[in-house]
Amino acid sequence: MKVVEKIESSASVDAAEEWLRAFISSETDEFREARIKIAETLRIRHVKPIYWKMLEKPSGLTPKEFYLQHLETCQLYIGIFGEKDSPGTEDEYREAVTTGFERWVFIKEANHRDQQIQHLIELAEKEVVREKFTTDEDLRNKIDERIQNFLSQSTREYLELRKRRTHEFLTDYRTKFLEPLLQQVQLVRNQLRNGQDLHYSDYWTPDKIRNHPHFYVDPALKEALENFFTAFNKCELSTAAARRAYESNCKASTQFHLVDYVKGMTPDAQNRAYQQMETLLYQTDLMNCKDPNQLTDDMLSNIVEQAKGRLAPVLPDPNILITSMMHDSLRLLVKGVIERDSKNNDILTYLSARTELERSANRAHEMLWKRFVESTGYQP
Repeated sequence: MKVVEKIESSASVDAAEEWLRAFISSETDEFREARIKIAETLRIRHVKPIYWKMLEKPSGLTPKEFYLQHLETCQLYIGIFGEKDSPGTEDEYREAVTTGFERWVFIKEANHRDQQIQHLIELAEKEVVREKFTTDEDLRNKIDERIQNFLSQSTREYLELRKRRTHEFLTDYRTKFLEPLLQQVQLVRNQLRNGQDLHYSDYWTPDKIRNHPHFYVDPALKEALENFFTAFNKCELSTAAARRAYESNCKASTQFHLVDYVKGMTPDAQNRAYQQMETLLYQTDLMNCKDPNQLTDDMLSNIVEQAKGRLAPVLPDPNILITSMMHDSLRLLVKGVIERDSKNNDILTYLSARTELERSANRAHEMLWKRFVESTGYQP
């Protein structure tokens, strides 16, 4: 397939609404002209090319600083390997592997290659699909065909709609992207508000959202959602350690405050009494209370009454449960759990991550709702 020969003017290129970014990696001198042609082709397809010493020549950055700064902003890596060695090309490829996004490798047919580039080709051959090419024009055509296949028909139609900002686009943007995301972010906000464990629904996963073309429409909204993904991941990673610490604190506080009430009971009977109280504490989940002052008298009284109901069948003398001494001990037991939590680093890390997630979720929800409202009032 021959690419379109007519290249847009620089003014029209700057105005192009590019949503996909492609990092072009190659030996600088060997493929200098080829990269210019490839960049032109990508921009025609609304794909923004990123590469060293060309369209986005960095000021004061080393090649390594450049690729570390720009690779993570791209969704596509295009590696072009020929005859000459280039340490930077291998570093860029390895960074792309670490980042985990789409990778394309094109290998120029050659009778001789330097040792380092041959090693890189052998490395790439184990991981990605490669294509061979002969000339710059051949390479350009292959990349153009790949790009058109990569951009699905629906995505190409969507890009055209976006350029025209038609009523159809706004409806599509609202119903297929903003509405589902509003529901998913609200789900997480409700989980935070109710002290529940966090989880995504089947629809809502970062990979699915990032692969949606609408994700790249609005840079500010994209940034807010990326912050939300990052905060959710931090919170999720800290949950297991915090949960273990919380269970340990429940056991310690229970045994400390009930030990005088289970004296004379068999070890099995003592354990049953402890387990009843610990189970209630696990189900109540006090881990999200940052200090005892967050626990109101009504909440505390409710937990104490539930504890009495759990302990009545397993204590030798249930009448002790109606004494003021037992009542005070159970109140101190519950507060003791929270006090232990407030001094535990794992739980504090989790609570901090949860606070950060709540802030980023609120921000994402605010921006999604604003875009939703804006999308209902089409103005040509």
